[in-house]
Amino acid sequence: MLALLLLVAPVPEAPKPEAPVVTYRGKAEDGTLTFTVTNPNGVPVTLTGYRHDSFAPPLPEGTFTPTYRIERKGENGWVAHEMGWCKQGQGPVHLKPKGTLEFVVHPPAQGEFRLGLPWRAGDHIGPVAWSAAVPNAAP
Repeated sequence: MLALLLLVAPVPEAPKPEAPVVTYRGKAEDGTLTFTVTNPNGVPVTLTGYRHDSFAPPLPEGTFTPTYRIERKGENGWVAHEMGWCKQGQGPVHLKPKGTLEFVVHPPAQGEFRLGLPWRAGDHIGPVAWSAAVPNAAP
């Protein structure tokens, strides 16, 4: 009887993973902006981009170049800022559980914007993980 109950008892769903946290860290003298992405989950998260060793010479360990999205603040909300990415060398970048990676972006022209990263964890494809709004006064 117990075996029959175990066969028909519903299996609880695993909790959905949380979106990675995208954080603006500051502006360099050359005008580039530094961000980090942190995985709050106990499972790896996959991002798309270029690993640190996709470049010659390689970027520093703990950094990468993601294929990010930009939205600019418009009068009626957020508006996509078109981006173009080369597919050469692009692929999955795995962010370990509770891990953090740093990356640098060239900001759009003047105006407030936010930066987003598409992500997935296993079979779960999450919504874009967006940063908070970043004020931009690009030179």
